[in-house]
Amino acid sequence: MNDYVSLKVKRDHGVSYYFHDYPSRGRTTKIVSTYFPELMKDGTYRSIDDFTGARVRATDVTAIKFPVLLDPIDDLPPATVITHVRRVSGKLIVRGVTSDNGTVKRVLVNGVTARAVRENFAEWEAVLNEPRGRKMKLTAHAEDVAGNVEKRTHEKWVR
Repeated sequence: MNDYVSLKVKRDHGVSYYFHDYPSRGRTTKIVSTYFPELMKDGTYRSIDDFTGARVRATDVTAIKFPVLLDPIDDLPPATVITHVRRVSGKLIVRGVTSDNGTVKRVLVNGVTARAVRENFAEWEAVLNEPRGRKMKLTAHAEDVAGNVEKRTHEKWVR
């Protein structure tokens, strides 16, 4: 590591670099440019062979927590598709798939809770009463544990 900023560039403020778990697990090394000696008052700075260049120095530091780089939230709803429907003894067996970037809480088909056939509702099945002699619109949608509800339900007409 080295400081390669051109001498023509005005440098008002230095930057410290922290290497967590270097040179070994649980240790932290701080690197500072030699152009900013005021940033080197918190330790004994030195060169480290095969790590620091001519224009930077390093020191061991303690109690530097690794920063939380991301604290992502799940804000995407699941996606559901009805894959097939079959009739068995006056019932409609509705099967489908659901995909989500987190954990699926439930899948509903016409308000009836589906049961997971595979983990996380990757495949599911719902049993509904068969409509006698009329068309029926099936709608399926899912909700994940983060509270995201699928806005566009999948619809399929059956006779």
